[in-house]
This record gives sequence, structure tokens and C-alpha cells, in this order.
Amino acid sequence: MKSLSAVTSSNRRPSGRSGPNASPSNFSGTSAPAIPNRGSSRSRNNSFFAGRTPRAGSVSTRVVVWVEGPSDRLYLRKWLELYDSELREGLHYSFAFYGGSVLSHFSAGELDEIGDYIKILRINRHAYVVMDHDGEAGSELADRKRRILDSLTDNYCWVTQGREIENYLSPHLLHRAYKGKYEQIEQATFGDFERIEEFLIKCEGPGSFDKVDAAHRVVACMKLADLDRMDLRSKVERVAKYIRTANHMIE
Repeated sequence: MKSLSAVTSSNRRPSGRSGPNASPSNFSGTSAPAIPNRGSSRSRNNSFFAGRTPRAGSVSTRVVVWVEGPSDRLYLRKWLELYDSELREGLHYSFAFYGGSVLSHFSAGELDEIGDYIKILRINRHAYVVMDHDGEAGSELADRKRRILDSLTDNYCWVTQGREIENYLSPHLLHRAYKGKYEQIEQATFGDFERIEEFLIKCEGPGSFDKVDAAHRVVACMKLADLDRMDLRSKVERVAKYIRTANHMIE
């Protein structure tokens, strides 16, 4: 299995408020401890946690928001900015990446390693985890994700209502993002569990799709009203309140 790739948006204590375009830097330190080997051949050969893991001291903000990848960070940072403009990445919260395919490496029986994974997510006292639901409409949450959700509870974990975080983007927003280039987008229906790549191709949009490029394009024209899709506004509100509480900010 691949080793954990964790990245944070703030490795050192900021001297002031970071700008919205601050880029993430390496999370792991030079002397970070390794997850102990459990001794089984599966652990020795296939342990997802082989190698270095981040130390709690690597993070200087009070809250660490764990997301799957860079595009998720761009969306969530913009949503928080729209909902609560006082919150600043690098000052009140940081992002850490756990890798888009991390959870797929675990089978339902690998409970010990999932337990280690949850411990890593909690390297910061105030951790919040955002996960894609994945699967198809009506499908149950995968066992490995269910265990993480049950352990962290809804108060500290957000599982997307749709397939993935991109499903929170409305056709109207995508139409604005692509500057009306693909006229069919605005009238089309973007299913909660439809892949965004398939949706755009269906609308005669771009034949190829890069999530990070698309995220930059979308957040540039995003408005507060765009939070009114599925449970997005309530989830962003919950994360914002969590960050405020951890930072002792007055409502």
C-alpha cells in the first residue's frame, strides 16, 4: 500500500493573516514517528501506514481540516470565506491532505489499521474530517468510512451528501464558471451521484477534466447563494462554528 501523504497549508506559525491564495507546504517533519509494525505479514508487506507520519507539533493552527486533495481545499476554503469572512486559513485553521484513494486501501477486516488511521486524523486536538460518500445513489457508506464517521461523529466529520464534493456545484455555477461556453450546462440536471466529468461531457463541455483547474475556475465566480445546494450550507456552517469555537472567537 502507498504511504500516507499528508500536506498542510500552514507548517509554521503565521506572522499574520494568510491570503486566500496561500499554497500548501509539506506536512511531515524530519523526525516524525512511524506507525509501529504489528508483526503480521499483511502489516509488514501491505501496511498503509508504513513510513513517516506527521507529528501534532507540525501544525500551528488550532484547527486542522482533513480533506482528500487540493481541489477539496479550494472549495472548502472558498465556502468558509463566503459564509464567514473573518475566518482565515493559516491563522484560524489549516488543511491537511490524506490522499484521494487512502480509504480504498482498507478492507472491512483491517480494523486495527483503520484505528491507527483515526489516530492520525486526531494528531491535532481540533480535527475535522471531510470525506466523499462515493458509490451510487442509495448505496450505503463503505464500512471503512462508516467506522471513521462513527468514531469521530457528525460533530467532527462531514460525509458529502452526494457522490463527491464536486456534486455540490450547481449547473448554474458551472455555467458561470465556463462563461457560457457550454450552453447546455445551465439547463441540464446534475445528479447528486453523477460524476462531474460525465456531466460536462454530456453537456458537450470539455472532453477532459482536471479537478484542480476546474476548482480554480469555479471558486473565482462563486457566490454565497451557491451554498444553497443539498446540505452544503448547513455543513459549512457547522465547520465555521467549530473553527470559531476552537479559536475562542465571539459569534
